[in-house]
Amino acid sequence: MSSIAVLPAAALQVILGHLCSGPNNSSTDVANARLVCKRWADISCAAVNAVTPKSAAVLVNTVGKFKALTHVDLRYMRSIDEPAAASLSNLRGLHSLSLPGSPCWHKLLLRGAVLQAIAASCSALTRLDISTATDDLAQQLHPLQQLRALSLSGRITDSGLAQLSSLSQLQQLSLSCCDAISDAGLDVLTALPALRALSLQSCLQLGDAALALLGQMTQLTALSLSHSCEDASSAGLLSLSSLKQLRVLNLSAASEGAAPGALARLLAALPQLTALDVSYCEHVNAAVLQAIAGLQDLRVLGLSGASPGSLHSLRCLRALSKLQQLQMRWIGQLKESHVSFLPHLVSLTALDISYCRSLSSSGLQQLQWLPQLQALNMMAVASDDLSCLRALQQLTGLTVSLLPPSCKSWQDIAGLTQLQTLALRRCTITAAGRRAASSSSSSSATTSAKDPQEASSSTGTSHAVAEAGLDARCLAALQVLTALDCSGSSVDAAALATLQLLPSLQHVCLTRCQGVSNAVLGSLIGCSKLAKLDLRLRGSGCSWSCKGLLPLLQQQPGLSAVYVSEVPVGLPQCEEGRVVACSSEQAPLMVARDVGLQV
Repeated sequence: MSSIAVLPAAALQVILGHLCSGPNNSSTDVANARLVCKRWADISCAAVNAVTPKSAAVLVNTVGKFKALTHVDLRYMRSIDEPAAASLSNLRGLHSLSLPGSPCWHKLLLRGAVLQAIAASCSALTRLDISTATDDLAQQLHPLQQLRALSLSGRITDSGLAQLSSLSQLQQLSLSCCDAISDAGLDVLTALPALRALSLQSCLQLGDAALALLGQMTQLTALSLSHSCEDASSAGLLSLSSLKQLRVLNLSAASEGAAPGALARLLAALPQLTALDVSYCEHVNAAVLQAIAGLQDLRVLGLSGASPGSLHSLRCLRALSKLQQLQMRWIGQLKESHVSFLPHLVSLTALDISYCRSLSSSGLQQLQWLPQLQALNMMAVASDDLSCLRALQQLTGLTVSLLPPSCKSWQDIAGLTQLQTLALRRCTITAAGRRAASSSSSSSATTSAKDPQEASSSTGTSHAVAEAGLDARCLAALQVLTALDCSGSSVDAAALATLQLLPSLQHVCLTRCQGVSNAVLGSLIGCSKLAKLDLRLRGSGCSWSCKGLLPLLQQQPGLSAVYVSEVPVGLPQCEEGRVVACSSEQAPLMVARDVGLQV
């Protein structure tokens, strides 16, 4: 058996760099790794989070030697040479494999028959993700008779879909964004008797014939037709009424050609649903909402973009006593009278009312009757009165935005001591009062860090600072906060210096922030557990450079990844692995988890 102690330095560098990448890991893991031996300590100082082509090849080649591996995820790798990729076929116990979505990777797979070798050798493989795969690549899947879950999102056509007929054990299939698939192409799905979950999201060519075929697949328990079947008729939509095993249904922005009554009749025929998304469906009216209210087992509901004419009928949703997640984004005319049903949702733990710009402070007061709420997204809600938060002491995730400097609600946010993720997007986080608070607290930083309540006991100072914006010492009460998102905000060094008082903080996002300077980066040096920092997409007034970034990297050994749009000029080669140039889509960092639907 190969030992990790004798791995090449480049491979160890990659592995140690990934210690902080998981949602439950922290910089403590890296610190512990450095105690193993001097070699590990030296290598971990340059540990990378994003894999370069050269280190990727070394890592994959090495991974092939660890034959007990069962799960391998390579989605973020840009390129790998053929020998390194072929070594994956040595993992005969592999259960789950995710391959990169790069077109050059697919050319490599075809040219070297790498996937064919993997398919022939890895007989235990049950989950495979080859997003943006082509029809030619689908032809190499025949040996994988034991596959249970497969994702071929992006480029598959009817020809490629036909290659899946032999996968009789397949239970989950994603064909999202395969807009070349036609109604006729879906006929092959009837040859997959074990199929239970199917995603046809954004498959734009599907119509009534496809819906009729899906209606015959009575074994389905989860179906997503989001942004699909736009021209389907009422009869086509009602074809789904036969799916009596269906538990999860996503019809967001789908079947726009159907009459409003058809959706109501469909939902009435599917009382067993536990998750439903009808966001941005033009035909959601009073009858549809009444049908939704009859879904007594419903746990998850998406109603984003509901039409103004249906809002007065929202009150019937008070019957959904088991509802746990509710998404109501982008409802511009949502007002206090429309949300009177919220206090009746006694099981609700996650609520998204972002971009409901007409919802006033009196409407927000309905939230105080939801003491069980854990995640709340209020982004772009017009009111700056957040006093409703005082009753939501169990919140672990909160997103707010556009709060003016004069906002009096900073103290209400600071009172949420159970917060783990906080997003203060497009806010003003610069104020003379806050800078003064940071300055006055610098001499007693130790006391403040040990006793946050004592640090905020001076009511006169706190009130003066609150008038100007966020009281810097308020954040000190958020002792379990692990992620802070300041996207699009205006920041300064004095404000961010208070983050040193947050002992659990690991992730900070400054994407599109204004005023990020070298001094701002320097203020983060005291954040002992900082593991990931997002500096992509500079806002106005950003002047940070390698001169400010390098001290942060050198003095924060646990900082495993800094995401940037472009690597700054002058960065030493030994630090390049920790500074990752990537787009919004490529960055794996999720600082603030918005309330969303998993439908």
